[in-house]
Amino acid sequence: MFSFSVCMIAKNESKNIGKCIDSIMPLVKYFDGSEVVVVDTGSSDDTAEIAKSKGAVLYNFEWMGNFAEARNYACSKAVNDYILSVDCDEFLEDYSTELADKFMKTVMANPGKIGMSTIASTYVQNGEELRSRDKIGRFYNRKVYSFFGDIHENLRTIDRDDENGYFDLPLSFDHVGYDTPELRKSKAERNKKLLLKALNDNPEDPYVLFQIGKCCIAMEDYKEGTDYYEQVMEQTINPELSYIQDMMVSYGYGLMAQKRFPDALCLEGVTDLFEGNADYMFMMGLIYMNNALFDDATAAFLKATKAKIYSVEGVNSFKAYYNIGVIEEVRGNILKAKDFYKKCAGYRPANDRLKALG
Repeated sequence: MFSFSVCMIAKNESKNIGKCIDSIMPLVKYFDGSEVVVVDTGSSDDTAEIAKSKGAVLYNFEWMGNFAEARNYACSKAVNDYILSVDCDEFLEDYSTELADKFMKTVMANPGKIGMSTIASTYVQNGEELRSRDKIGRFYNRKVYSFFGDIHENLRTIDRDDENGYFDLPLSFDHVGYDTPELRKSKAERNKKLLLKALNDNPEDPYVLFQIGKCCIAMEDYKEGTDYYEQVMEQTINPELSYIQDMMVSYGYGLMAQKRFPDALCLEGVTDLFEGNADYMFMMGLIYMNNALFDDATAAFLKATKAKIYSVEGVNSFKAYYNIGVIEEVRGNILKAKDFYKKCAGYRPANDRLKALG
């Protein structure tokens, strides 16, 4: 018999926790013996009461400033060894019995591995609504794995050996935790303080340096953010790691935000390491555009449309085609511009240009 425990930690999440549990409970109830475990870390609102009313098993834990400790405590209270870690501001999308069966079969086919959930986030950046989809390790066997890290915690094997591998869960969650610039900044400020404490213990930890840089970027302190990224790049790093790819893309945007367009061209020297990442190739296209290197920009955008890996929706399709259309329009090639705008499948800026061009 297959069963699992959904584990989440919560503090002052009355706005989201009810919806979160409601979204996941049909999947939980489909498998006898499964449950939802909520660990409250000191709420002053009615988070705990809502969680109990929705059928969760509730525990309390004194917050020690360490997310991994809280998550591992929640895991220890579960009745099952299979754990699905979920945040309160994440809502399961599109539940069905077919999804539940596929979930079970996928887990059974990948024993001892970490399951990657898809987390979709919608946010506003520079006045444009963006949607990203990221894979995050959330499903695991507690006899094999536990969380580590004060913040932005990760799973690793309990005996500290190399991980046994990853697999994609057929589960997608809609994440609302960063849906406004103000919320992103406030969480980044909180996270940065915790990360700086962690950095004291290991001043050269590349992952912590990356996360601090990412917090700075979210707080729009682009100079400090890129400085932290450069500390990581001074080390020997593995370009296949997802956080390194994330960092290189963020680094390019950070340089552009500082208007350091010529400096950003340094990234073309490592393009061969990241050309399979559409986010990276799209970013390179923007760098070339801002340096008036339009042929290179077009080539980069076209490579983005062929790349398989991406996070932000549209960088491998309509956003790339739109920018090529802009380039062709600037060059006076109106028919070519229209052709690329028409490929954008209803993207509003492209539609606006088509209307303007008649």
